[in-house]
Amino acid sequence: MAKATLNFGLPVLESEITLIENERLYFRGVNALEIARTHSVEAAAAHLWQCDISAFDRSAPTSHGYLSAVMDNFRQRRAEETLLTLFTLASDDAGTALWQTSQQRLAEGSIDLVRILAGCLLGTEPNAKPLHQQCADVWGIDSRGRTSFAGPSFFVLTMN
Repeated sequence: MAKATLNFGLPVLESEITLIENERLYFRGVNALEIARTHSVEAAAAHLWQCDISAFDRSAPTSHGYLSAVMDNFRQRRAEETLLTLFTLASDDAGTALWQTSQQRLAEGSIDLVRILAGCLLGTEPNAKPLHQQCADVWGIDSRGRTSFAGPSFFVLTMN
């Protein structure tokens, strides 16, 4: 069914980010599978957002004081039941608002949103550690990776 929907002609919306060609998916000219294999989440985001990876070398956004209390109330619930509420409470859109014209500020705002989203999913405060490390810390994966994490490929499509 999905393959047939791609056979109708030119795309409805043109994109500078995504290309589907010869049954392959590309993000900004690079095969999505290659990005998933070779890029950290942060490097994939920098590629998609056309910013330097050094944009991630900043402190995590501060969370509202009440966020921890709300998270505590949601700890025993599934993420799909709580994520929208937590993310709405934790985030604002100033850094990524339509009126925002600075590419640097848009990148910083996007990084903040990803870190806030990760915190809401993991039940932690927003954190400046790389996302794979945040997941490993919460999931109890040791430095040798004995309990394997799927890696950055899980997040690559989400960021688009």
